[in-house]
Amino acid sequence: FTITFPEYNGVYTISYNNSGTDAPLFIAYNEDEDNAKNKGYKLIAEGTYTAEAAGDKYFTIVPKGAGYAISAQGKHLKQPYVSGWQHVMFSDDATEAGIYVMEADGDYVKIKSTASGKNYLNDYDKLIFGNDAANKENLSTFTISPASAYPLTVTEAGMATLCLPFDVILPDDVEAYDLTLSDVDNNGTNGVYSCTIQSIAQSGDILKADTPVIISAPAGEHQLEITTASQGAKTSLAGSLLKGNLVSQTLTQGTDTKKYIFTKPDGGEAGFYRMSDTGTIGANKCWMEWTAPQGSEEARAFVLVQDNETGINAVAATSAANAPVYDMSGQRLPQPRKGANIISGKVVIVNKP
Repeated sequence: FTITFPEYNGVYTISYNNSGTDAPLFIAYNEDEDNAKNKGYKLIAEGTYTAEAAGDKYFTIVPKGAGYAISAQGKHLKQPYVSGWQHVMFSDDATEAGIYVMEADGDYVKIKSTASGKNYLNDYDKLIFGNDAANKENLSTFTISPASAYPLTVTEAGMATLCLPFDVILPDDVEAYDLTLSDVDNNGTNGVYSCTIQSIAQSGDILKADTPVIISAPAGEHQLEITTASQGAKTSLAGSLLKGNLVSQTLTQGTDTKKYIFTKPDGGEAGFYRMSDTGTIGANKCWMEWTAPQGSEEARAFVLVQDNETGINAVAATSAANAPVYDMSGQRLPQPRKGANIISGKVVIVNKP
C-alpha cells in the first residue's frame, strides 16, 4: 500500500533509521564506481563521509509526476539503474531528476523509485537502490523531517561569504552585500584597490537561492530560517562580481579575468585576495572575479572595511589612510574622525575616534 505525502514540498533532512537511531544522509562526491561504472555525487550515510558543508544534509523535495523529485546542493537525484545494486547518483541536469515514492512504514518511510515496483533505497553499501521486493520487512527505513534553518558561522572578521540552494530569511544583525564593477575605484597602491559594497538584503529580508553574497554579522553562529515564501526575495545586483558555488570545487586562475578568494590573512584585513594558479572554494561560499580596465593596475586585493552601527560599509585600500579626508561639509581633516568622512570620494563611517 503506497502513500505519497503532499506536504513534501520544501527543504528536509533525511535520516536512515538503524535500530531506532537516526543517521543523517548527505550528498558527497564518491570515487566508488556503481554498476554502470559511474563516479560522482551520491547519497551517503553518516559514518562513511565527513560533511564538507552544513548544506550537504539538506534536501529539497518537490512533487513530480506520481511522486517526488529530490535535489541537494543544486544537484538532482537521478533515476537509479535497476538491473542490480546501484549507488544513488546525482546530476547537474534537472531534466534527469528521477521520481520517488515515500511508502509508509509505521512512524517511518521507505523510499522507492517508480522506475521499478521493487526498487528500494537501502543502507547495505553506502546507500544504494536494489531489487529486493521479496523481503520488504528487511528494507531500510527513513525519517524525513522539515529543515527549519541553515547554520551560518561568522568568524571574528565579522564577515563571511554565502551561496545557498534555497531561500532563507536573514536574522537580526545579519546583512547581505554585493559589489559591481561600477563600484571599483583605482585609487590603491601596490595593487590594493577600493570599492563600495552595496546592501541588498537586511534583517527580515528573504535572500533568494543561488545568490552569492558577502555577509556582515557579529562573530558566532546565526540561524538563517529556510523558507518557501520567496515573494520579494532579494537577489544579486546587475553586473555582480561575485560568483557562488554549492559544492566544494577547485578553481583555476584566469588569464584576463582574475579570481579572488575571501580570506583574512594573519595580521591582515579580511577581504578578497587574488588566488594563485589554483584554489579550492568550500561549499556554499563565493569568490570574486574582476577584469582590470585597460590602463589600470591589476588588482592584488580588495580589503573589506565595515561599520556595524549604521550598516554603511566600504571596501578600502590599505593606502586609503594617505588619501585626503574631508567632513560632510567639505572641510579637510587631518585624519578620519568618528562619524561620517569622505575619503577618495566615498562616504566612510568610523566607529572609534
